[in-house]
Amino acid sequence: MELSKPTLKGLESLQDSTTIDDNTLEKLIDFVSLSLTKKIDSTDLSRFYESAKPHVIKSAYTDITSLFVESARHKYDTENLSTYLHSQKLFGSRMEKLCDAYKNCKDSLILQLSTIGNSLPCVIDLDWRLDYCIKSNTDNDVGECIYHIRLSTKKLNKIDYLNFTCSLHQLQELVYKLKDAARHMEKLSTT
Repeated sequence: MELSKPTLKGLESLQDSTTIDDNTLEKLIDFVSLSLTKKIDSTDLSRFYESAKPHVIKSAYTDITSLFVESARHKYDTENLSTYLHSQKLFGSRMEKLCDAYKNCKDSLILQLSTIGNSLPCVIDLDWRLDYCIKSNTDNDVGECIYHIRLSTKKLNKIDYLNFTCSLHQLQELVYKLKDAARHMEKLSTT
């Protein structure tokens, strides 16, 4: 995990109790946790302005949010987060409060992050059936193979099915394109 220098500098300033008092910091950490997990609306940051300057509160909110989101994105547990903070020379009771708050919201935050994005579903299974068409309504003599294919896909722990029918030529073209895509991905992973 790598946080920007301004974020690390902001987290470092949180160690100083003259910047934000302990009570306000604790409430702000809870506010960040709840707003990230969508349990409250995060638009009402102004209620913290009376205890510190607005720009300090906004900066602290942004820095704590960045820390929590990046930690969840890398699936850090409390120990990993604590180790990371220590490696950045951030330690003390305030940093422990951050770790504790992250521990409480980690699972729901990871779940929340998994719903963001436009990634394609993963193919997890394939079923197929071969039919031989002797004749149809329009032709008396067809004589070709018809493949019925069912792809099982998974996205956000939801399984969907994609059904389609194709001829032998179309199936061969699909297989060729899949092999070509696999070769391309293999080439990308080695460079």
